[in-house]
Amino acid sequence: MMENNPISAFFSAKSVSARFKALLELSKDRRQIHEAVKSPGFITAMEWFFEEARSNDVPENILMAAAAISRVSSIIRGFNKNAYEIAEKYLFERLPSLEIIQNPDDRYYIAKTCGMISHDWAVDYLAQAVIEEENAERARIEYVKSLFKLASNLETAFNLLSYKFNQWDIKTEKPAETAARRLKRVLNAVNAALLEYEGDITPDVGGSLAKMVRSPFRKGIEVLEKQDIRKELASEVAETIHNLVRTRFSIATDPLTYEAVKIAKKWFPEYRWEDFTKGSVSMRKVTSDLLESMALLARQGITDTAMFDCLTIVLGSENNARRKTAELGQSLSSLTDDIRLWLITGKTTVGSKTFEVTDLAVKSVEQRENLYLAGLLSDIERLNRRVAFLQKERLAEIEILDPGIAKEVEKFIEHVRTAIDGVQSFCARRGLRIRENINDITDFSPRDHEVITGSTQGVRRVRVIEPVVEKIDDAGVSSVVRKGIVEPF
Repeated sequence: MMENNPISAFFSAKSVSARFKALLELSKDRRQIHEAVKSPGFITAMEWFFEEARSNDVPENILMAAAAISRVSSIIRGFNKNAYEIAEKYLFERLPSLEIIQNPDDRYYIAKTCGMISHDWAVDYLAQAVIEEENAERARIEYVKSLFKLASNLETAFNLLSYKFNQWDIKTEKPAETAARRLKRVLNAVNAALLEYEGDITPDVGGSLAKMVRSPFRKGIEVLEKQDIRKELASEVAETIHNLVRTRFSIATDPLTYEAVKIAKKWFPEYRWEDFTKGSVSMRKVTSDLLESMALLARQGITDTAMFDCLTIVLGSENNARRKTAELGQSLSSLTDDIRLWLITGKTTVGSKTFEVTDLAVKSVEQRENLYLAGLLSDIERLNRRVAFLQKERLAEIEILDPGIAKEVEKFIEHVRTAIDGVQSFCARRGLRIRENINDITDFSPRDHEVITGSTQGVRRVRVIEPVVEKIDDAGVSSVVRKGIVEPF
């Protein structure tokens, strides 16, 4: 080992900074760092980082120690388990401010290390880092990814980011412009993190996103002076909504999902908004999401004025929205006359009667409830699979590392299973059940499936993305409540 200078320098270093510098040199040569990790004293040397940093009480040293763990585990996958154990053991207290660390790469690795731990402080710490990071976007994306990983769901994460935005002290001559640029960067990081997100998305996530989008402008600033900034920011808002829908399509039929667009509209003079929506690629994506959702509702015999209002905002005017729904009404087959007429004209054949008190409306409310429950049932089924995986594949490992935590996880699993059973039981009483499983390969059925690409030409076999949910009536006859979302196979 003594002949290999970088490895020797790492093990013989007498200070945190010297050992960290030696580790950086080791990281440049994959062969050497592999050799170092295999050494019997490597784990002890990594733990020494923390022990030395704690004993000297130097904030920068503890941050370097935190960065060191992920630097190694990012190169050597076999070190991951050791990295989690060290992080959990030593990072029980809130880390010093990340502003101390000048190197953005180190901040990135600290974020990855924070994502390894289960201590309560980490979620708040990461949310603050997301807002306060100046310009290291790779690090900011990693803050968001770790925040999403540790938070119980996206709604919680967005609410915490809103709180941190409210606490953020803007010290510039143009606070609205600063807030807009920072929010744009945060949303860009959110969009990057959503591509990998596999956690829980609650039906109210749209409201939480809107709250976060509003929070940087707490002083009542509504119109941003620079046109390019408001366009870029509003496009990022639309992109976030689209990615949320793509991540969990069951929220697409909820008007609350599109609430943040209303906030974005306030940043524009009235006469500028429609021009922006016409030219925005991101807004066109949201338009497609809305139209696909309204088509899904229409096929179930459901009209939703609130969804039409969302389309009106996204397209800039009621006339633009009605043209789109009219095209929808003319193109969709198997619609009732009332539903088709509503899509084309906004009216129904019930004349002057209030729509809400008609038999059609009563049926529509029940169908909408069933459609919402169908989405919930799919989400619960996904949660059930994740809990089963945790119990089967991870619980034994956790028990070896920490029996106390394992017991808490078992209790958590019991509570989750109770909630799952309750939802499934309620849906069963409604006659709702899931048919097919995610990733199943099956024959395409226009009655049962919606193809995510929109084109059904030549489609015979498909892979299930979201399963079919059907209702069994008292006579045992089944009807599709929510079509399965599929892709050609």
